[in-house]
Amino acid sequence: MSLDEFDNAYNPNDTGRTATLESLSDGDYQLMVQSAELTTTERTGEQILRWVYVVMSGPSGVGTVVESVNFFRSQVAVNLLGADLALLGLPTHEWTVANGKPFSRMLKQALPQLDNVTFSASKVTVERNGKTYHNLRIRGRSTAPASMPTLEKARLPF
Repeated sequence: MSLDEFDNAYNPNDTGRTATLESLSDGDYQLMVQSAELTTTERTGEQILRWVYVVMSGPSGVGTVVESVNFFRSQVAVNLLGADLALLGLPTHEWTVANGKPFSRMLKQALPQLDNVTFSASKVTVERNGKTYHNLRIRGRSTAPASMPTLEKARLPF
């Protein structure tokens, strides 16, 4: 097999894999939620919240589809998720057993409301105890939907 057999279909952006937060440079971004779903990991069967975002603007990856996950391994992790969801406009402060709206039930019901929500966030890389963590710090829901950058007409080759 010769390398020139791949020339016509060569596209380094079409790898068959979804990018992760690790692929983004640290900095401020506008992201749009493509989907947010409760699922389980393939290897351990652990329940997770899988996010799929489209990078609308930022220092890298504009137009890229990026995946990240939330693990439910501690009360702190769940509380942090609730705080992020509140920043995205969900009434998570009402999700209490006392209100008859337990977190577990309300999260499942609320996730579809996040589709196509655009928000601002900072991607931050942290090294701790010899491990590298790629975190997304949600700052808030955007008031107007971000649009994908377009090429100026003068720069188009056709």
